[in-house]
Amino acid sequence: MGLKAKLAHALEMATDKIEGELLENYPNEMSTLLMRKLKTIINNLNFDTHKKSIAIYVSPVFEKVLYLDIAVEEKIIIDEVVRDP
Repeated sequence: MGLKAKLAHALEMATDKIEGELLENYPNEMSTLLMRKLKTIINNLNFDTHKKSIAIYVSPVFEKVLYLDIAVEEKIIIDEVVRDP
């Protein structure tokens, strides 16, 4: 139970940081949409997978959660899609 609480706290801190960056750099409607999606994903995470880490990808049209067998350091990337010309 302690580990789950620690993970939940880390996710909450990351979510706050993400929300601040989104609101600073993107329109309010886009930020709200992405935060709603991210919070839904976090609320539905499976903490019983016995995996070492997760990767979460959220965009206006797509979201994905990967449960990884390797440990990773926290990294938050907020960027626009770059399309080839």
